[in-house]
Amino acid sequence: MNCILFRGNSYRAKKGYFKGTHRIVSPEETWEKIAPLASQIGVSRVANVTGLDRIGIPVTAVIRPEALTLSTSSGKGLDLCTSLVSGLMESLELHCAEEADLSYLHLPYHELSKRVKTIPIDRLPLRKNSLFRPDWPERWTIGWDLFNQEEVAVPLLSVIHNYKIVRQEPSELHSFEMTSNGLASGNHFLEALAAGIYELIERDAITCHMFAFETVKAPLPRVRLETIRFSKVQQVIEQLKWARFQLLLYDCTIDTEVPVFMATLYDQTMRHTRLSQGYGAHLEPEVAMIRAITEAVQGSTIGIAGSRDDIFFSQLKQGKQSDSEQTITALENQPATVDVSQLESVATSTLEEDVTLLMEKIRNVGITQLLVFDLSKEDLGVSVLRVIAPGLEGYFSHVVSAQRAKIFAEKQKPHARESLLSLKQSLHLPAGGI
Repeated sequence: MNCILFRGNSYRAKKGYFKGTHRIVSPEETWEKIAPLASQIGVSRVANVTGLDRIGIPVTAVIRPEALTLSTSSGKGLDLCTSLVSGLMESLELHCAEEADLSYLHLPYHELSKRVKTIPIDRLPLRKNSLFRPDWPERWTIGWDLFNQEEVAVPLLSVIHNYKIVRQEPSELHSFEMTSNGLASGNHFLEALAAGIYELIERDAITCHMFAFETVKAPLPRVRLETIRFSKVQQVIEQLKWARFQLLLYDCTIDTEVPVFMATLYDQTMRHTRLSQGYGAHLEPEVAMIRAITEAVQGSTIGIAGSRDDIFFSQLKQGKQSDSEQTITALENQPATVDVSQLESVATSTLEEDVTLLMEKIRNVGITQLLVFDLSKEDLGVSVLRVIAPGLEGYFSHVVSAQRAKIFAEKQKPHARESLLSLKQSLHLPAGGI
């Protein structure tokens, strides 16, 4: 029987809920468990902001005024309870990453690599304009490699999520990315682990496609919506049509062979406003599509709410004055060619089997380490993990080395066409700001 080993402990968990997402228990049971935790982590308000937009797909906002990153988290889902759980769980995971008190080593990379296992130097998660030097001290903390069952040193900044630490240590180089990528929560260790791996795979695939789109003008693989046979996705598409919103769905699956979709959404009655985007990845294609579409809806509604700390007036002004209509026309003129009628789920009935399959898929593309940090707090009773896969691409707007993205873009050159189109101004709202 499969199990996932983490620091000598084995984990198994059977799924018990399959409506639009795969979980151990229903959203209602999860909400009953986590709702009392809101005040404990400093949440002052949980808001249903669905009515600010006319789409009607539930979107929520969770406010933590004293957060060390973003004070506003947001939730999405096909029903209100799922959206509430989504928003509060995001807030919980950010709280745990902000408050993580991890021991660390303060050493140059060259010295560190003599003492403990490390991430290969060419796969370190450097930030843009990094001043990293292997002979200059940085802070490292120790994680667990699921592939090789051993401890590995990782940049502390890549594990925690706390903007305050950067301001407090101005003498540090702060060479590494601090993002929310791979930060995940769940009812169970494996639920959080699966969510973290899905996000890594999702962002890697989206970045590869967006990099090819922006650099070599390779068209995004647009899905023929009429070939979608999943009933829940069909219902969402009909709801968007009723609200006079246009959905463009793209199949961004790459060599990891996990279904990844990008949804682009815009208001058909006001074509000069900013587009919103959402991404989703899952072994069950229907779940991946739903995640992408509901995240795009979330971006649209939260943008209207205006409560996200990282949505500035200049961005809102730019959205109103942007050339979105030109972009929309160009996107509409790109033919939809992808038939998804034959897509099949390879998801299993247990989380350990899903995670095992996901691990195999990322290992097959040359990823040699899968690093996990348990950031859970005992008094909260939920699992919060940071998952890192050195070598997979991170969030598109912050990509540095782009090794996989460059290889992917090179392969897409034969499909390239002349275009001045860019999607850089589309609104996508990841947790934690990045």
